[in-house]
Parts: sequence; structure tokens; C-alpha cells
Amino acid sequence: ARSQDYVRQANAIEQSHKTPEDLVADAKAAIENGDQEGLRSIWARFLLQQRQIPSWLYKHVAQAYLELGDSYRRDADAAAEIARRMELEEAATRLRNETIEQQEHK
Repeated sequence: ARSQDYVRQANAIEQSHKTPEDLVADAKAAIENGDQEGLRSIWARFLLQQRQIPSWLYKHVAQAYLELGDSYRRDADAAAEIARRMELEEAATRLRNETIEQQEHK
């Protein structure tokens, strides 16, 4: 437990001192790895540093907003698809059970 606390503290220190340039590089790596949760975290931290962002990185502010929105939309779409599949499975189970009951009453 203590070692996990030290790891969390070390990670917090490392992440709290990243420059906007570092965060842009981290975001690119997260995109390449398909790490949506990490990407959201990185872009959120980047946007919190907007006042410190050099002018040559301003183009990434719009990118951060767009990718944050896309990431949340993809997660919402995935959750909706899972819910839809569960509803279909429940309906199929209910229909099977009703068919079995009707056959048993004949």
C-alpha cells in the first residue's frame, strides 16, 4: 500500500509540471495508442494552462476542444450501443420464454 502511495505521488509530481509542449506530445501519443481516457485528461490539463500557452501552440487549443468532444461522443455512442444490445437480448429472451410457455399450455 505504501509503495502504491509513492507511485501515485510520483505520478502526480511528474504530471503537475508538464509544459504545454509536453502535453501536446502526450496527446499525440495517447491518440496513437487509442487511449481516450488519457487523451481527455491530457487535453483538459492543456486547456487549464491556456494562459501559459505560447502563440505557436494556439492551434492545439481548438484541437483539444474538438478531440475532447469527439472522445466523449464516442464513449456515449459505445454506451448506447451496449444498452441497445442488452435490450435486444432481453426482448429475445422474453419472446423465447413466451413461446415455451405457449407450447407447454397446448
